[in-house]
Amino acid sequence: MLPDTISVRVVNEAEVDADSADLTVVVEGSSVFSGSEALKKAKELQALIDALKEAGVDEQRVKLRSVEVNSQTFAMIKTSSAKYVVSIKTVAVEQLPQVLGTVASHKGAKLSRLTWNYGTLTATRNRLRCDALVQAIQQARADASALGVTVLGIYQLSEESRGRVYNPEYIAGNSADFLAVRSLGGLPEIGFHLGNSTTATLDLRAKFRVSPMPNAEHSYAQEPAVGPVSNGESSTPVRDH
Repeated sequence: MLPDTISVRVVNEAEVDADSADLTVVVEGSSVFSGSEALKKAKELQALIDALKEAGVDEQRVKLRSVEVNSQTFAMIKTSSAKYVVSIKTVAVEQLPQVLGTVASHKGAKLSRLTWNYGTLTATRNRLRCDALVQAIQQARADASALGVTVLGIYQLSEESRGRVYNPEYIAGNSADFLAVRSLGGLPEIGFHLGNSTTATLDLRAKFRVSPMPNAEHSYAQEPAVGPVSNGESSTPVRDH
C-alpha cells in the first residue's frame, strides 16, 4: 500500500544573458592547404587572422574545421581553389560588433553561423533548483497544515531543466544576405539583430509523505462481515419450541 502523500509542483524561471559567442566563418582561398599549415600558408586565412588580432582576438582562438576543395581530380588539387571553414571561439559580447565588422569587411570571408555561450547558465539552474526545493517544502507544509496532517519526509522527487532560447544562433541560408554591410567611414554596420538572452526554466515535482488524517485510522479497519457465517456451521436460526 502506498503511503499518504502530498504532491507539489514548482516552476521557476530566470533570464540569462550570453557572455560570448562562437563564430563560424567560410573563407574563399586561392590555394589548398590542410591542418595547421592552412592557417600559416593560406594567404586569405592569414589576412583574416591578422585583422582579427587588431580587433582583439588572439590567434589561438581561430580553429580550422574543414577544407572544401574545388577540384574534381586529385592531380589538380595543388592548383585548385578551396573553401576554408574556421571557427572563432569565445568572442566576448563587447568585442562582437568589431569582430563581426572585421569579418564582413574581409574579402572572401562570410559568416555562416553564430552560437551564443552562457557561462552562468549552470550556476543559474543550480540556484533555481535550491529555490524550488525550499518553495516545495514550504508549500507542502502549508497544504499539510490546512489538511490537519504532518509532513513526514520526501517520497519522490523529479525535475526537468528547460531553456527557451531567443536567437541562439543563426545559420546563413544565403550568406550574402546574412551581413548587410554599409561603410560609413568607420567599421561597417551589421544588418541583423544580436539578441543573446535565454530563459532558464526549472520544473520541479515532489511528493511528500504525510501522516494519516485525524480520525481516519478507523477507515482502514475492516467492518464486521454481514451475511452467512463461513465457519462450516449452519447459519440457520434455532427456534425454541
